[in-house]
Amino acid sequence: MTFADKYFRKFKYNNKYKIQEPPSGLLRFIVVIPAYLEDGILNILASIKDADKPEGDTEVIVVVNFSGNDSLVNKERNIKIHELLCQWGLNNSNDKLKFFTVLADNLPAKHAGVGLARKIGMDLAVERFGQINNENGVILSLDADSRVDHNYFTVCEEKIRNNNTLGGCIYQFAHDLDEEQYSHEIYSAIVQYELHLRYYKHILDFTGFPHSHYTIGSCFGIKAGLYASHGGMNHRQAGEDFYFLNKVFPDAEFTEINNSCVFLSSRPSSRVPFGTGPVVSKLSQQPDKEYTTYNPQAFFELKQVFDAADKFYQNTISSAENITKFFAPGVRSFLADQNFLNKLEEIKRNTSSLQSFRKRFFLWFDGFKVVKYLNYVHLKQHKKISVTEAVVKFLEEIGESVESTEIISLLNRFRESDRKGKITSDQIL
Repeated sequence: MTFADKYFRKFKYNNKYKIQEPPSGLLRFIVVIPAYLEDGILNILASIKDADKPEGDTEVIVVVNFSGNDSLVNKERNIKIHELLCQWGLNNSNDKLKFFTVLADNLPAKHAGVGLARKIGMDLAVERFGQINNENGVILSLDADSRVDHNYFTVCEEKIRNNNTLGGCIYQFAHDLDEEQYSHEIYSAIVQYELHLRYYKHILDFTGFPHSHYTIGSCFGIKAGLYASHGGMNHRQAGEDFYFLNKVFPDAEFTEINNSCVFLSSRPSSRVPFGTGPVVSKLSQQPDKEYTTYNPQAFFELKQVFDAADKFYQNTISSAENITKFFAPGVRSFLADQNFLNKLEEIKRNTSSLQSFRKRFFLWFDGFKVVKYLNYVHLKQHKKISVTEAVVKFLEEIGESVESTEIISLLNRFRESDRKGKITSDQIL
């Protein structure tokens, strides 16, 4: 029984979606792309076709999808896109790179959306890797309006080849900032939103949180076996990437690929309830309103908890309680709300080394709990502030000079830091 058989036996799988052509025995990458009303999808397929070829073989699976509640016009439009992609795939596939398209039509309205479409494609990728029993095959996740760098496959292949313990990879990203293509309002909105994404990742890394990776649906890859062992993608209609990756991060090592890039669209959109498209749409309609983000003080206070993690292991519960008395009021209140001391006692009881304690501790205080904490203290102790103000306060707090508060200057500063690798306070130049 393969890893894929075990996965499909345990978790529900809709085997309606099939690719008749058997996979190559040298298959190493499967790219999954959800698509809904994506007339410009050939741009990303062309960028994949033009990318440097890895040694292993590659497949691309596009999941054209729509809800049973969609309008007849939208259904017909998606069906035409599916037919176009099927023909394009036949014309552009070769022995090393094959393009496939499946039509996930009339999906249940309750679940239809990018999460379910991504799951359909990724489950199909697991099935195909399972046919050649390759649990180390990499499932790469992209969006239909993105583009990939020329070395998208080769740098990932090199990373995986040189480190068999890796569970996956996180790609560097950049939104399209073409001022000639987008209005001033859209340009301003996307610069603010990307700065927020980078600020959040950088300052979370500064707190000492061990899993501070970007969680963008078009910028990650995961080994098929790891994907299957964590129950696969969820059905969420937005934020499926954040929830899935934060579930996986504590159990596996992910490498950050900073010498390649996924180029993201800056278009406004209302297809999902939150994320880049809706934020850009909302901000561009309110050009005088700045994007607000979490107050950096909340992160500085959270750092107290993570800095004390080793002490929690080394001391008794009563001593740990004394340590928490020195935490900021919002942190103390949140930990009490989460029954922290009882949980800490449980974690200590089930670990026999500092390493195992830290792993279990951050399985509990994971990315979901970080967001829960931030929302909690922003209701009681802190107020959200503009992303520009937040970034400046963060940089000043860690002793970095800020010569320009122009938002594009701040964004480029973080972009450059990201290209250099994992962020620490002394790497933010």
